[in-house]
Amino acid sequence: DFDRDDAAGVLWSVHLDGDNLFAEMRVVPQAASRHSAVAAALKQRLDDVRREVRDWLVGHAVSPYSRSVLARYPEMLDVLVRYTRTAVVGRQIVLRTYLPSAAAHNLALATRLYLLEQAAAGDSGRAEQRDSVPSQPASVADRLAKTITLRFPRQTLEMALNLLAEEAGVPVKILGRDLQLEGITKNQSFGLDEANRPARDILSKILALASPDGKLVYTIKPDPETGQETIFITTRTAAAARGDRLPPP
Repeated sequence: DFDRDDAAGVLWSVHLDGDNLFAEMRVVPQAASRHSAVAAALKQRLDDVRREVRDWLVGHAVSPYSRSVLARYPEMLDVLVRYTRTAVVGRQIVLRTYLPSAAAHNLALATRLYLLEQAAAGDSGRAEQRDSVPSQPASVADRLAKTITLRFPRQTLEMALNLLAEEAGVPVKILGRDLQLEGITKNQSFGLDEANRPARDILSKILALASPDGKLVYTIKPDPETGQETIFITTRTAAAARGDRLPPP
């Protein structure tokens, strides 16, 4: 289900040494597919996996045998998604992650127990059912309405937006030229501690920290490269000049 029909070829590789787990997936898309669109779709599917796992565990009672491990499984997947990077290298799309070596057996055991619990609950055919009924993906505005938690002692504006994008499952692009014209840098840093708040509120907080005078804003519109609905970080002046529609304040 993860690779579906947009991949002509897939290579998985995993390397373990004393301290680190390195995992990588390389995908050669179908000839008719746009690499950037497939890359974005793969990253979104990875995020969908962790959300599906979390939702399933909330709605099902698992056996005492699995409970202590599966209680930590969503957090394991959160870390996996957070530290997975996506790139287009030549004709290949590359997803790769570096994690502590202990993550290997933790993820393997938790995944094994999760699949056993699903089978015991009679949900083993769920993936096939999902394939047969196409679902409408949530809009960026809908995903920004979801409650998330984002905490870090200090990060750059660019990294803060990347973390929010991964946590909320939304694509975010910074229009660097717009920021430069207002003297705003992507490398400025600040801390954040926001728990259980709508993603849009946390996004607004990040922009306010980076530009206390209110110059930074965001717009939601299709990305010309991928066709995907995307959040663009820009300035109020640049957005007005282009006629971009801003979300409600």
